[in-house]
Amino acid sequence: MATSHILSKKSTRLERDTFIFSTTAPTRLVLGLNQSLTPVSSATLHRWIRLIARRISPFTFHPVTIRRFGILSYAIELKGEEISAASTESLPAGNYAWYWPDGKQAFPEITAFTQLAPFPEMMPAGKDLETLFDVVPSVAEAVVQRDHHRCFVTGIMSPPDDVGLIWVFPPDFFYLLFYYKTAEDQPPPCPEFFKVASNAGFMYKRLIPFFIGNAFSIDVDDGHRIVVFRDMGSAQSLLPSHIVGRDGEGLPADKFLREHFRVSMQVNLLGGDICEDYNHNDILDMMEELGVEGEDYVEPPPLTDPRWQTVLGKAILEDVLLSKASVACLDDLDVD
Repeated sequence: MATSHILSKKSTRLERDTFIFSTTAPTRLVLGLNQSLTPVSSATLHRWIRLIARRISPFTFHPVTIRRFGILSYAIELKGEEISAASTESLPAGNYAWYWPDGKQAFPEITAFTQLAPFPEMMPAGKDLETLFDVVPSVAEAVVQRDHHRCFVTGIMSPPDDVGLIWVFPPDFFYLLFYYKTAEDQPPPCPEFFKVASNAGFMYKRLIPFFIGNAFSIDVDDGHRIVVFRDMGSAQSLLPSHIVGRDGEGLPADKFLREHFRVSMQVNLLGGDICEDYNHNDILDMMEELGVEGEDYVEPPPLTDPRWQTVLGKAILEDVLLSKASVACLDDLDVD
């Protein structure tokens, strides 16, 4: 899908097609979605955001047009009515901005929540990645007795060699729960709280890397719907639309599934603005290299120079050409 703004590395990698911007000037990307993988309604997105930031002020989304506001910088312009927070229709792919319900510009409070990397990339200090997700023996024995090697995602009983035993929410990441607590809440539990059978289950081995890498998760509050955040290739065909066989027994507890989902949203939805790839100094340095900025004159390289072909180089060239076109238009005006 073509966009009116340059995508960051994160947005490109996640193949996002829906973007929520702030009402600041210049605007900043608050969050993004890939709805070709999992369509999302306004009601669902509001619920997801409140799962991350429970005390957040009321807000609404408006369709907007994105316009250039400098080099790799953008401004927004309203182009439609607000999208009802109660709408259950799939949100059309495109650009939106975050407003207060009265239509006034709003600061998206969710930006106070840190973007997270997938679990394997957030490995706690002193931990071994090979054993970080291993289930302790006492819990493993209890889960074998409970599930008999049934994959808790597909509900299919499988040969032992086809499945692996994993934590739903890895105990060593208990500290992440601090992000969601307020002064009125009880402090998050210690790692031992998570070392229980209700926080573990069997899963097809082909699915495990994607689950622990937060590529998919389970939205407990939407009938245990499976939400795919990133392309999983052929392994995605193993996923049903919802966790099957929810009979109240033999499956991980909702409270642990919900925590995995909450972290997965922080990994995949938040942030991804182009300024995360190129800060102000990066832009100035490249402008000096290309001879369009700086105290000392530098002969601009020919357009065949590979620096003009980079994302930043193309943005600088576009800005230079537009500036020259504006000057030419002014020169053509008859001031008499």
